[in-house]
Amino acid sequence: MLTETESTVKALSGLKYFNQLKNKSVWVINSPEKKPIQFNGKSAKSNDPETWTTFANIEPKCNEAEGNFPAVALVKETNLIFIDLDNALDPVTGKPLYMWIADLLKGFDNHWNEK
Repeated sequence: MLTETESTVKALSGLKYFNQLKNKSVWVINSPEKKPIQFNGKSAKSNDPETWTTFANIEPKCNEAEGNFPAVALVKETNLIFIDLDNALDPVTGKPLYMWIADLLKGFDNHWNEK
């Protein structure tokens, strides 16, 4: 059985743009405390590209400790947007709880739902 972190990495690898981003220095580790950290354990900064790295550098650290997750910098070069909708999906079926959420998700050709 996959750990929660391994499941996240697997889900990311299925995203359309993942292969275009994995070799770019736009990655940090999201700690269990929801703080960005570098693969060397130091704090990362959302506004300092010097503290970001490639996916290959953070993946082993994410797999080392439960609760560490890969996170990508939200910068123009990634062409990504993130929308955080808490309690939007049915915990059993994974389907949207409201029609407006389903309609919103239809507008994106590629999305990932955090479990």
